[in-house]
Amino acid sequence: MAPVDVVLKDFLAHFQHVFTAPSFLLFEMIIYTYLSRLCVDASLVQVWRWRDTIKHWTNLHRFVKVYKWSAILVANALLSGLIRRFDLKELYFVADSTDVERYSKKLPAVFKLWNTKLRRYVFSQRWMVAGILIPTSPDLSQFMCCGLLPLLWNKTKKITELLVEGLSGLEFPDSIRPYLVVDAFLSSVIPDGWHIVTRLKSNAALFDPPPAFRRKGQKGPNPKKGKQRNALRTFYCARDKMILDYRGQKVRVVARKWRVRQWKYKPALILICQLVNHTNWKPIILGTTDTEMDPQKLLNLYAARLDIEALFQDVKTKSGFGKYRGKKKEAHEKVAQLVLVSYTLKQMLLSIPGFSDVNQKEPWYKGRKDGKKTTGQLRRLMGAKFLSDLFMQFVSKDMKLDKLDHVKEQIFRKIAQIL
Repeated sequence: MAPVDVVLKDFLAHFQHVFTAPSFLLFEMIIYTYLSRLCVDASLVQVWRWRDTIKHWTNLHRFVKVYKWSAILVANALLSGLIRRFDLKELYFVADSTDVERYSKKLPAVFKLWNTKLRRYVFSQRWMVAGILIPTSPDLSQFMCCGLLPLLWNKTKKITELLVEGLSGLEFPDSIRPYLVVDAFLSSVIPDGWHIVTRLKSNAALFDPPPAFRRKGQKGPNPKKGKQRNALRTFYCARDKMILDYRGQKVRVVARKWRVRQWKYKPALILICQLVNHTNWKPIILGTTDTEMDPQKLLNLYAARLDIEALFQDVKTKSGFGKYRGKKKEAHEKVAQLVLVSYTLKQMLLSIPGFSDVNQKEPWYKGRKDGKKTTGQLRRLMGAKFLSDLFMQFVSKDMKLDKLDHVKEQIFRKIAQIL
C-alpha cells in the first residue's frame, strides 16, 4: 500500500500553483491540525470554531480576506488529483442544493425561507455543491462522495444556471466521459458533451423514437418523436420485467428506449422501478442519455446520489460549513471550499487499503446497514492510527507559519512510522 506521506505530498502538491506561499502554509497548517485533532466528527471546527476560538477565527478571517485564489482553480486541482490517484476512466459528478440557516440579514445571499419543522420563516443561505463519486468496488455498487466546488446562490440567476456555470469551468481529459447524477429538481440540466443520470417526474412526456419511413401522403418535415407513452401503464402491462439489486433489496425493473421532451427529444434509456416487497408504492422513473448503459449500473449510480446527503450532514454539522460570518461572497465560498478540500482529504486517507480496518467497540452495536463507518467508528479509527500527543508537539497553537515548513518532513516521517 502507498505510504501516507506519499499520499499527502501528492495531494498537497496540486495546490502549490494555486495558493501564494503564505496562504499555502496556512492551508497546510489547517490540514495538519485537522488530522492531528483525531476528531473526524469535529473536523475543521477545532481549527477555526467561530464561537469559542477567537484567535483561530481571526487567522481564518485574515486568510480569506488577504489572499486571493480562484475557486474553480482549486476545484480543478482537486479533480486532477482524484483522477490520477484513483485512475478514473469515467467521472460521475453529483450536485445538489442545501440550505444553511443564518442569524443575520446583512450577510450575502441571505433570504427568508419557510422552515417546515419550526413552522416559521428563518433567514437562510442556499448553497449548490458539486462533488464527484469515486467507485470503491468493481461492480459499481459502492461509492464515496467527495466535494469539489461550492456555489452560493444569490437569486440573480436561476439555480440551474448557477450549476451549469460551475460545471462548465471543470477541466478533465477529453478521453474521460463525464456523467451528471442529480435528482428530479435539476433533471433539466445537461451540459454540452455530458450524460445525465436522474429521476424523472411521473408525468414526464415520453415518446417512441420517430418512424424510420414517412407515411404515404404525410407532409412537412420528419417528426422528432413517435407515439407518446405512459410510463406507469407500460410498467403494469409489461411482460419483460427484470429483477435487479438495489443496495440489498430486490427491484422489479422495466427498461425502455424512449425520447424525453425536457431533453429536447434526445434518445434516453428509461427505467421504471418498483421494490418487490413494496408493491403498493408508486413506481419511480429513472433516465439517462447514455442509451447503452447497463440497467444495473444506472440503478447503482442513482442510488449513489444519496451519498451527497451524508456529505452535507458531515460538513454542515461537524465541519462548520456555512458558519462564516463575513460580508463578502468570495470569502464565504473560499471558506466553504476549505471545508470540502479537508473532507476530501479525509476520504482519500480512509480509502487506503488496510487503513479503514477497525473493529466495532461494542459487540452488540450493529452499525449502519450500508456497511459504511459511523462517525464514532471513524473517530476510534483515527485515534488508533494517529497519536494526538505526537502530533501536537509539532502542530501547536503557538507555532508560527515560518516554522511549519521545517517540521513538515518530521511530521510525514512520524505518520509513516505509525502506519
